[in-house]
Amino acid sequence: MTVYSVEFKSDVEKDLRKIDTIHIESIFTRIEQLSSEPIPHES
Repeated sequence: MTVYSVEFKSDVEKDLRKIDTIHIESIFTRIEQLSSEPIPHES
């Protein structure tokens, strides 16, 4: 299976700083899952 990498552009980094910290962990968990499964079954 191919493993992908996820890179953030500077605009995304700025936007992430505006999100409440309670949501950041779940966002990063989902993003990390995309590196191993770029098309999730839920989609």
